[in-house]
Amino acid sequence: MYSHGEGVAQSHNQAFDWYQKAAKQGQVDAQNNLGVMYENGSGIAKDYAKAFTWYQKSASQGLSEAQYNLAWMFENGYGVKQDYKQAFNWYLKAAKQGDAMAAYVIGTMYNYGRGVQQDKAQANMWLNKACGNGVEMSCNR
Repeated sequence: MYSHGEGVAQSHNQAFDWYQKAAKQGQVDAQNNLGVMYENGSGIAKDYAKAFTWYQKSASQGLSEAQYNLAWMFENGYGVKQDYKQAFNWYLKAAKQGDAMAAYVIGTMYNYGRGVQQDKAQANMWLNKACGNGVEMSCNR
């Protein structure tokens, strides 16, 4: 509500306060949203390590968006040592929950053997799945 200014004046500070209260009570969306705020520096100082921590809490409870975000952190080495295998594992969890962008990334990781043994058949399967779910760039390969 506050982060997007829906029905109230936009306030990153208010959003942060409410997300923090909810996140500390285990609310997975709030945990992920705190991660996004720390990653982007939305109303607070950028802090990849804190973003990683909040994504990890949310992802471990099964939120696919947080799993994707956590995978991205592992893939790029933000807030954590770069680890393609961990990135692959978290992208796969998100993809298995229907995250189309995660399916695309899984396809490219299989295609190039990044974090997983190269497997063109698996790459094509995941890229086709992503294409069928609206990820245009996976259709034009």
